[in-house]
Amino acid sequence: MTSCAVTLTDKADCCQDCCDFKILHIMARHSKLQKQVLSLYRQFLRAAQDKPGFIPRIRDEFHANAAIKKTDVMHIEYLYRRGQRQLELLKDVNTKQLGSFSKSKEDSS
Repeated sequence: MTSCAVTLTDKADCCQDCCDFKILHIMARHSKLQKQVLSLYRQFLRAAQDKPGFIPRIRDEFHANAAIKKTDVMHIEYLYRRGQRQLELLKDVNTKQLGSFSKSKEDSS
């Protein structure tokens, strides 16, 4: 478990999932969308427990998207819906690996 930057008097104040993002739960209020994203993250971690190599990829993806501004609601909602579809694929017993699309150097010019 990663440790939080602040010493907590009660370990219940911080959960494992939020420590991964360096977010503290000390009387923090989250929006409905933030709660949905955290729930999706937990569901991904549960679904990936018995599939080797998936958890680091999931953490990296969520960590990279944590930099998106909270005001960019449309982008966050798009990623949330995309994540829900990917979660359904991950839950499939036939899923053995994750694929991804990326732009080649030729496409980015």
